[in-house]
Amino acid sequence: MEFYNQYGEKFFSIEGYYRVTHNHTEYVRTVYSETAILRYPENVGQAYAAGAEAMLSYELFNTWQFNLSGNVYNYKVEGNLFDKDYSSESLNWNARLNNSFNITKNFQLQINGAYNSPTATSQGTTEGYFSVDGAIKTNFLERKLSMVLQLRDILQTAKHEQTTIGESFYYYNKSYRKAPFVMLSLSYKFNNYKSNEKQGGRGEMGGDDEF
Repeated sequence: MEFYNQYGEKFFSIEGYYRVTHNHTEYVRTVYSETAILRYPENVGQAYAAGAEAMLSYELFNTWQFNLSGNVYNYKVEGNLFDKDYSSESLNWNARLNNSFNITKNFQLQINGAYNSPTATSQGTTEGYFSVDGAIKTNFLERKLSMVLQLRDILQTAKHEQTTIGESFYYYNKSYRKAPFVMLSLSYKFNNYKSNEKQGGRGEMGGDDEF
């Protein structure tokens, strides 16, 4: 079920869904020896998700375009692992805000923020995290030469924490970047090709709207 409304450069949509994943695969852990834990992909059963996703896109002053999206859903995994029932359930949500600014004809700025809530797994939980990314694009030589500077996890808040509870073991893992990830790219156009495709929004749990 979906509702969609568009007026000029503005649009709003909301969609309700129910999804079933058969042969759901997750990375699981088990004791390999007294000093080692083995991690590997395993078919853990079925996964169910029921919820709603909404998206709003708006352009202001011909210089600022933002896309706001959010997703709320009940998530459940069912099945048996190592001859034991591991069924678990959680209420999950995530949100993302993409901001694109056309400062001048040859200078663009993009700032994106995203949050993912904690979620249940077959053997435990994965904690939520928040992140902010940014990008700057500059054009030279009549827009033939482009330079893009990207920064990932500017605030260093994208910490990934996971707790796993299994037979005779408890495992906790936390990983994070010690500094933001920086990437600089250059591109040069050798022909007069022009793309008529306009950049759109971001799908559910998809990639970034980079330049």
